[in-house]
Amino acid sequence: MPGLIIDGKPVDVPTGATVLEAARKLGIDIPTLCFAPGFEAGAGCMVCAVRIDGKLRPSCATVAREGMVVESETADIMSARRQAAELILRHHAGDCEAPCQTVFPTGLHIPAMLRLVAAGKFDSALELVLRETPLLSLVAEVEDAPYERACRRAQHDGAVNIGGIVKHLSARENQQGTPSAPACREKINRKALLNSPGATGLAAAYFLLREGVSCAVCGKIQELPFPGDMAREIRRLEQMGLETTVGSAPEPDVIISPPESNPAQPDNVFICREEPNLFACLRAGRKLAGEVLRYLKIDAGTFSRRRSVHLGSISPEEMAVFLKNASAEARTEFSGKTAAAEISREAKRCLHCDCRAAADCRLREVAEKLGASFSRHGDRPFAFAVRDHNPRIIYEPGKCIACGLCEKLSEKNGVTAGLCLVGRGLGIKAGMPLDDWSRLAQLAQAEEYARVCPAGALALRD
Repeated sequence: MPGLIIDGKPVDVPTGATVLEAARKLGIDIPTLCFAPGFEAGAGCMVCAVRIDGKLRPSCATVAREGMVVESETADIMSARRQAAELILRHHAGDCEAPCQTVFPTGLHIPAMLRLVAAGKFDSALELVLRETPLLSLVAEVEDAPYERACRRAQHDGAVNIGGIVKHLSARENQQGTPSAPACREKINRKALLNSPGATGLAAAYFLLREGVSCAVCGKIQELPFPGDMAREIRRLEQMGLETTVGSAPEPDVIISPPESNPAQPDNVFICREEPNLFACLRAGRKLAGEVLRYLKIDAGTFSRRRSVHLGSISPEEMAVFLKNASAEARTEFSGKTAAAEISREAKRCLHCDCRAAADCRLREVAEKLGASFSRHGDRPFAFAVRDHNPRIIYEPGKCIACGLCEKLSEKNGVTAGLCLVGRGLGIKAGMPLDDWSRLAQLAQAEEYARVCPAGALALRD
């Protein structure tokens, strides 16, 4: 059993074990992309780089030797890993989040909402909206919403009528009488006091209540300069647990106040600034809730907006790819009596810009942990493309990082003429022999291929 030293810590591993396995035995977290347990190491991505004898080497493919001294956490190693991840991201032809979701102030997954509406699942769509949208009655009244301006379909024949669909969902909820409230975590022994809150403060309360923090209002809720049924939104917050009839609260854990009310600011006082427009208030309220949760040492992971690669401007040929699986109908403007079938039909115009694997993409996770820049400089080297010959799985070549795991999975499963690496240089991608994509339709074990792909290039259909 060779013994080696990693970051000053000795470790013994079985003969033939890799430096990566030795590091994991010590509890050292080294990221990987082209490596997956049960497959031969590819050593292509270099996000698992370590320094041995003064040289950077892939830890996934370097066999541990007796007396080896390894560095894995120095600044230059982290920089090398970060640059490797950035190089991969620079070539990534796809969006992690759809443009409409990126600009929505609280990160509402608009494409998922549209898919539910398209399927006629209005209650599920409303549940999704309420999960991430405070003051829904006010949001539904916003004209010329930024998420419609961001909609990629606007470049072709008009944005999807997202605002009209949100307004329809809000109206359906109003017909139920009592406001619906999102599911909230079990109450914890923490309380926030809100001094005369406006839209920002109420948005913060919405998210705090959702996470189990009790909230009470001290003073009067401000009159809001935005159209919508504010009384209904107050009732919704009260259903979630907001106390609106108290004059003060005994020893709250945190206080949320307007700037002018606290010239001297203790650590547990959070300044709440009202913004000039509703979406800015929602964005600020969500951010404030995250700060409060971190102060209270409550897991606030869901309040950190994830980084996203953006496809940017697209060519007419790429637009044609997006349009292939979307309704060809023109945009529909809704009236107060628009039938549910028309609402669903409009939702089917969505181009599905979002990545099917965004929630569990290893590339995204690794790049975020490494602090990599998700910004692209210069032109994309690869066009957006989709191979959808298989009824269960989608392949997007522009997202492929040439890790070779799909090829190794084909070999492992005894698949002849399956996915394999084709091309040369930077053009190497997973492909089909002789460019015969009809063979993709015969590919079985779709879940396995989607699970092993680290970059969302292979993903299950919705």
